Amino acid sequence: KTLNLTVINGARYRLHYIEGRSTHREWPEDGCEQALIIHKSFLDLNEKQKTVLRLSMGRLNTAMRRYSPVDAAIDLGIALESIFLSDLAGDRGELTYRLKLRASKYLGRSLDEKKELFNIFGDLYLARSIAVHTGKLPEKIRKKPINDLLNIGFDHTARAIRLVILNGQPDWTAITLN
Repeated sequence: KTLNLTVINGARYRLHYIEGRSTHREWPEDGCEQALIIHKSFLDLNEKQKTVLRLSMGRLNTAMRRYSPVDAAIDLGIALESIFLSDLAGDRGELTYRLKLRASKYLGRSLDEKKELFNIFGDLYLARSIAVHTGKLPEKIRKKPINDLLNIGFDHTARAIRLVILNGQPDWTAITLN
């Protein structure tokens, strides 16, 4: 997991890769078929949609492999903003509330699930904000260990990306008002 930079007087200096941790996820039995459908759907999107999704997929991928939870939270925050806030040109007020509302309404099915997602995305965005502004994270946010919270965020973000690829960019106004 390290890259040897040089050897001076017999001592090695190493630089750790930014990608330090990985999480094992089971490949579903129909994973190849799902991947093919998602890939074909992605190819059918317009270039603007692909650009936004490339950013969110790239940042999610990097976040999932970051050694530091601080770096993972920042990259995951960028992925979330890219998915749920990319349509906001000038009026970017109340970003946290908009992200929580959009994510919970887009991904949640029942009222209870929407409430849970509203809180999860709020906690994820709080982690991102703390990481950006302080360079560190608490061990827990609302009694949830930070690594557990990040893993939950990775899963929900991946699901949101799949939905956008398969269904196109959401009509956020309709989702918010529904």
